[in-house]
Amino acid sequence: MEITFRPPTQNDLDGMLHVEQSCFEPEERMDENEFIQVLKHVSETTIIAADDDHVAGMLIGRTTSNQLLDNDAYHLDLDSKPGDKYLAILGLAVYPDYQGHGIATQLLDQIEKLAKQRGLSGVTLDCREHLIPFYEKHGFELLGRSNSNFGGIEWFGMQKNI
Repeated sequence: MEITFRPPTQNDLDGMLHVEQSCFEPEERMDENEFIQVLKHVSETTIIAADDDHVAGMLIGRTTSNQLLDNDAYHLDLDSKPGDKYLAILGLAVYPDYQGHGIATQLLDQIEKLAKQRGLSGVTLDCREHLIPFYEKHGFELLGRSNSNFGGIEWFGMQKNI
């Protein structure tokens, strides 16, 4: 298994949907139209972990000026703006067959490099409570409860300054 990291293409749409359906509960999932918007608006801040032509994992990112995300961060106006300070992770997922091989860690490393290249202040994300230790292990600090209730779920905001 040789994993490569690259921006997504239209050819990745089915694989991205498959990873999303395999890793997230129905209320957390993005639908096909949302993925089409990702490909259209934030492909330069989204990273695919690929095993040949298969999507093994993905990190969906976008720039934002907000330290804590809200529901709109996931749907509205995904384009970068002058003054955006953070690279927000909207989703990080690794297909179950590929979990346990450090791919999520590598995706986080890749997005941090991208944020540095863009001159951003840090990386921010929302996660469920059980994932807080994973992100803390990777240098993220808990900011508290998120402003988002996407999918009717309680989310926690985390940030890593770079």
